[in-house]
Amino acid sequence: MTEQRSKAVAFSELHRTGTFILPNPWDAGTARLLAAHGFAALATTSAGLAFSRGRAARAQPFPFTVTARADNFFHGRPDLHDTVRRLQAFAEAGADVLYAPALPSTEAVRAVCSSLDKPVNVLAAGPLLERSVTELGALGVRRISLGSALPRAALTAVLDAAAELAGPGTFGFARSALGYAESNALLSGS
Repeated sequence: MTEQRSKAVAFSELHRTGTFILPNPWDAGTARLLAAHGFAALATTSAGLAFSRGRAARAQPFPFTVTARADNFFHGRPDLHDTVRRLQAFAEAGADVLYAPALPSTEAVRAVCSSLDKPVNVLAAGPLLERSVTELGALGVRRISLGSALPRAALTAVLDAAAELAGPGTFGFARSALGYAESNALLSGS
């Protein structure tokens, strides 16, 4: 529990010390690959319960991070004022991080970040793909979610390889592929 508590505190602290990427790994292999490239794997929980002999017992308060979302733009309600109003209400209610996915521009990101006094999370999508981590950080972003981008990028590589095989019948896609031993080492955690 002490190690988990340390990870939860470290995760919370990441929101105050700069801008970081939340890779959203969907599988253990992706998580291992990211860890091998220096991304710290952090897990948190809001349960705050310890289990003893099958019965739930209150544990010491467990540090966790509450992220509140305003999905206005994600669901076809392009109202920046309402997005900010909702995020401010979440902040007042005690949310630690405020998330506004699918913001339409860097100007909207700047407006959201400057209207809030808590760390802001954005989704790396749409026009934000044209910005770097540093540029988004300069706008006030503290956390960047990748959502399903990594698995979709992998699927794109598979489809591009299939098109090359079906089209010219060449194997150029394999030139940039990880070697067999390196792939196995990454996926096995070695």
